[in-house]
Amino acid sequence: MKRRTEGLIRLTPAADYSGKEGYGVTIAGDVATLSASATVPWDGVIAEGGTVAQGCGVAVLGAVPGGLDVKLSGTVVRGAKLIQAADGTAITDSGSGARVQVGVVNEAGVSGDLVEFFPRTPLILS
Repeated sequence: MKRRTEGLIRLTPAADYSGKEGYGVTIAGDVATLSASATVPWDGVIAEGGTVAQGCGVAVLGAVPGGLDVKLSGTVVRGAKLIQAADGTAITDSGSGARVQVGVVNEAGVSGDLVEFFPRTPLILS
């Protein structure tokens, strides 16, 4: 029996994540924590920020169809593959070294921008 049509879930943020839409998170139980690693795969992206009391909406990577917003920490061009940065943001794939691809960006942007990307199940590369 199918329960959901989209991979969006409500979780308790580890801190106040108001205004943190587009940041990558890891999930443990019912708690979402902002990613602090470029190599530990994100479980999801914050679709709707909130306080601990309010909760936050998280799009589970690999389970959510369509595009999402992602926060950038560098300059990207449309069509670039994105990798995780160590602060929950995304940057253009460097093409070498240990990294985790999380999707393809659908619009150009610079550090601090919130842009549309098409997420994928995180891909660990080296």
